[in-house]
Amino acid sequence: MASYKQNLCMRISEEITKVADLIGGGYAAKDDRAKEFDLPPKTASILRELRSSRVETFNRGRAEQQNHLGWHAYGAMHGYDALGIIHPVLIAELAEMHDVHIGLVSALSIRIRDEPALMKGYILGASPLLLTKEGLPMHYSDVDVVDVGYSTPAMMRAAWAGASMGWWDAEVLLRYLPPMYGVDQETAMAMMTDAYVEPSVTLA
Repeated sequence: MASYKQNLCMRISEEITKVADLIGGGYAAKDDRAKEFDLPPKTASILRELRSSRVETFNRGRAEQQNHLGWHAYGAMHGYDALGIIHPVLIAELAEMHDVHIGLVSALSIRIRDEPALMKGYILGASPLLLTKEGLPMHYSDVDVVDVGYSTPAMMRAAWAGASMGWWDAEVLLRYLPPMYGVDQETAMAMMTDAYVEPSVTLA
């Protein structure tokens, strides 16, 4: 029989999967694993502008390289990860379009294509949610077999999103979720305590 902790992890994973199905329309891409969706308009517009600017910089470098390599070096210095740049915009736009909590969308593993004629997103599933004490990804079904070491940041975001929606009690998360990977308990407690302190300076 599954433990309460295992059931909780399973339910969180299921809610993330529901969001993946909603965004992907239940449609699997050609690799039969990823769920395909059209990139939403704001995200696609930013990607088009990034791509256009990058092409202009490349062309400028080619035009100027007979005189100097300054623009060539500029392009090399300012290469970018398109997904890394637009990810916050993408997950916010998807959450708004599909009326789901952004914490659940943020727990999805997403890849993109940014070719002008093929602005597509691909959901590969949920990001890893639990880690062993050695920091290796594990499945929620192994919770009672393998000694769980940590929750991932994706798990924390999704779990607390569910709590904010009233799907499970926050006290349950405090009791059953392992600590988050990468932040020791003392630092985590200090950071959460600081969140309750009114900032003395407002940053513009």
